[in-house]
Amino acid sequence: MSRLNNKVRIIYIFLTCLTVFMATSCASSDTNSSSGYTTKVETVKTWEQTLPSGFTTKVSRSDDRVVSPGFAYNVFSSEYYDCPSGFKRCARAAVISEKGCPAGIFALITLKDEYGNELPGTILSEAYTKSVKPDERVVLDFNVNSTVSNALGMFEYVQMYNIACND
Repeated sequence: MSRLNNKVRIIYIFLTCLTVFMATSCASSDTNSSSGYTTKVETVKTWEQTLPSGFTTKVSRSDDRVVSPGFAYNVFSSEYYDCPSGFKRCARAAVISEKGCPAGIFALITLKDEYGNELPGTILSEAYTKSVKPDERVVLDFNVNSTVSNALGMFEYVQMYNIACND
């Protein structure tokens, strides 16, 4: 009889230890209570959240409309670059395509005055026909004086209007 009591006592101690072990090792804030498995939660960033500093997909800080889905841009301040040869006045912007553009890329800009008044029409970028890889930065030049001879004298800033792949 004492042998039976010893076996029962050993089984009881084993089950108690197993219960304590299971209770302490599974009690985590990341535990999925229905399955008992520990889960890891990851936050997936959108393409827009991974853009380099200064790049945006929006029309402006005050206008949340997207210029062109899958494209981002950064218009350079004119004090940081010189116009290409043959341009009297120009604008320059870097553009990025989320999926790439095998036949090249182009953009359209508008000019605005200090009150937000827009110059009629748009200005097309110079041709860029090299293949553009996904997330590759491409710098586009805009010959402002080819469209309006005194444009930058009348207008304060450049706003992106559209970006697209060459077909």
